[in-house]
Amino acid sequence: MGLLNGLKALTKKKKAAKKSAKKKTTKKATKVKPKKKPKKVAKKPKKKVTKKVKKKPKKQKKVTRKAVKRAKKVKKPAKRKVTKKKVKRKPVKKKTTKKAKKVVLTPKRLSHPHAVKLMEREDAKEFIRDIAGEEGLIVFSYLIKVGKEIDEFTLADKVNLQINFVRSLLYKLYEYKLVSFSRERDKKKGWFIYSWIAHPDRLKELLIRKKDEEIIKLRKKALDVQQVFYCKRCDKSYSYAKAMEYMFFCPSCGGELIALESSELRKKIDEKIEKIQREKKEIESL
Repeated sequence: MGLLNGLKALTKKKKAAKKSAKKKTTKKATKVKPKKKPKKVAKKPKKKVTKKVKKKPKKQKKVTRKAVKRAKKVKKPAKRKVTKKKVKRKPVKKKTTKKAKKVVLTPKRLSHPHAVKLMEREDAKEFIRDIAGEEGLIVFSYLIKVGKEIDEFTLADKVNLQINFVRSLLYKLYEYKLVSFSRERDKKKGWFIYSWIAHPDRLKELLIRKKDEEIIKLRKKALDVQQVFYCKRCDKSYSYAKAMEYMFFCPSCGGELIALESSELRKKIDEKIEKIQREKKEIESL
């Protein structure tokens, strides 16, 4: 009994010694140094890689036996042949027409005496005055009297005008094709000398055209005739509204405006038309 008790006491002491040794090891704290934080490095942006996706080829439909049978069953209806009856036509005889010869009408050129006679008319002088003024009329009438080309220097001497002014007048007449020019180089001085010639045929053509325009205007005026007030001195007519503005007196000469009926005014317009037609025939006869 005594031995047993002694063994028990030894085992207790050993256990107690082990527990105390464990407690001492746990109490001793092991000091651990703090770890340094790593420095942050700026990351480079990653490039986006786009992957090319290959399109898959479409699967072809499988041809089954049933589909082939169905296709054989469905047949298109056969087209009927339409036979056209042939109709015998009588042969048509071609008409043989003779080709007409082209006739080119060239206006007769005015002779020198007729051209001078045309320039003596008052309406021809007024027409040239409207284009180039009084000096232009002098230049043009001199060219017609000569009837041939003249260089601009001799023309300026004959007309007693400056060369630059004569050129400006000739260019105004040239716009209406009443004159034309040709040029030659002077061998000594080296500059160009211009020579001019008049075209009375063109003047005749323009005068006839002007007469036709005047006749058309007067005929239109005769259709739209109303109560009109007329001045005997100036041979001008005014509407009722304009006559009221001028207090029934002519603005150009100051004469009294007389009221005219539509029939009287039409007679006057017809007389003017007849007069212009006579002038036109006279010009055409030259």
